[in-house]
Amino acid sequence: MVGRIRLLKNEKIIIDAQPDSNVIWYWLFTFGLRYIIAVAFIVFVLQLVSGPANRFMLQVMVVILAAIAYFGWAALNRKFHYYAFTNFRCISETGIINKRNAFVGYDRIADVHVARNWLERLLGLSSIIAEDFSGNKPMRMQGLEKETAEKITFTISTFLQQGKTK
Repeated sequence: MVGRIRLLKNEKIIIDAQPDSNVIWYWLFTFGLRYIIAVAFIVFVLQLVSGPANRFMLQVMVVILAAIAYFGWAALNRKFHYYAFTNFRCISETGIINKRNAFVGYDRIADVHVARNWLERLLGLSSIIAEDFSGNKPMRMQGLEKETAEKITFTISTFLQQGKTK
């Protein structure tokens, strides 16, 4: 058992990975800014409601504290992201409070590829996307170093080719 993940009989972990530390910046720009902007908006509205009192420094401090809290949450969240690639399947375990375990067997994977948007390229990160035959939402393992993602993709592709030749 790795973390809270139970391995199947005869299952061995080939590669395990966690998001790179730069993923905190990626999450900030893709998810965190909207929360920080929402806090800034709420502070602005509260200033309008409370009158013209000079509370500018208090407002700035609230927004800064919101940003620091988000960075702390993102850093902690990174520690609770875990990806494992075994000889049978891909496993993704995420979440601090609400754990989410996702599994996809190599026999169900239709396509696997590395995706890198402009922000991921800037931060030296990659995401692995494993699509299954059902056409459901693909498994996305984000925030990996480019070299790690390419190694994992090659490993999965090797397992897929072995499965097709059997």
